[in-house]
Amino acid sequence: MINKKKCDKFLEEEWDNTEWSYSRVSSFTQCPFSWYETYILGNRSSNFYAYVGTSYHEVMEDYYNFLLSGGSIDMDVVKDTLKEKLKRKFNNNPFRNRYAESQYRKLIDSIDQFKTYDGITHVERLIKWEIDDYKFRGFIDLDAGEHHYDWKSKWDESKYGNQQNLYLFAKEQVDGIKTKGFKIPQYKDKLSVKSVRRSQSNIDNAVSWVRETIPVIKKSIQTYNFKKNPESKFFCTTLCGARNCEHR
Repeated sequence: MINKKKCDKFLEEEWDNTEWSYSRVSSFTQCPFSWYETYILGNRSSNFYAYVGTSYHEVMEDYYNFLLSGGSIDMDVVKDTLKEKLKRKFNNNPFRNRYAESQYRKLIDSIDQFKTYDGITHVERLIKWEIDDYKFRGFIDLDAGEHHYDWKSKWDESKYGNQQNLYLFAKEQVDGIKTKGFKIPQYKDKLSVKSVRRSQSNIDNAVSWVRETIPVIKKSIQTYNFKKNPESKFFCTTLCGARNCEHR
C-alpha cells in the first residue's frame, strides 16, 4: 500500500529543492518501489556490497589525502598500511559468510598491485552542476584535471556509464574544459585500470536519460504508482541476499 500522504508531502515540501545525484535517478530505473521506500518513506539500509565499496573508497581517500598534504612514504609500507586498514574495516562488517570472506581476501590481495596515480588534484571532489532546472551533485573519487578516476569493483558500461558521463558533463560545466575521459581502477580485477575516452554522444545520452527519467519519477509520485517489476534490466541495489524479492 502506497502512503499517499507522504507522496503528497514530498511533492509539496521537497521536490522543488531536491538535489539530484546519479544514484537517485538510477535507483528508480532499477526498482521504482525500492526508490519509493528509500526516498519517500526514508527507509535506508546497508548491504554487503555497499559496505565493501565504501570501505575501499575510504581507505584510498585517506592515502591520497595524505599525499596531497605533502606526505611521502615507501610503497611497501603503503601497501602494508592499506591492507591493514582494509582488514580492520572488513572485520567490523556485519555481513559475514563464506562468500563475504572470499571477497575480503580478493580485495585485500588486490593491494599487491596497488600503485599511485599521478596528477591527482582533488580527492572525493564534491561537484555540483545543473541539467535544465534540476540541480545535481556528485563525488568524483580522484580528479586529475583532464580525466578522473572512479573506483569500481569491476567496470560495467551498462551500470556505470551514465554516471561517469554525467561527471564529464559536470566538469565541462564547472571547470570549463572538455576532459579526455575517465579511468576505472577495478578492485575485483587486481586494480587493473579501464580507460574510457570521451564520447560526446555518450555524454548527450546520459543527459537525455536524466531529462527523460526525472519527469517519470514525478509522475509516479503524483499517481502513487511505483512498480515492483522494473521494465528495464533488473539490478537490485538492496542486495539483502534473499532468493525471492517481494519488490520484483
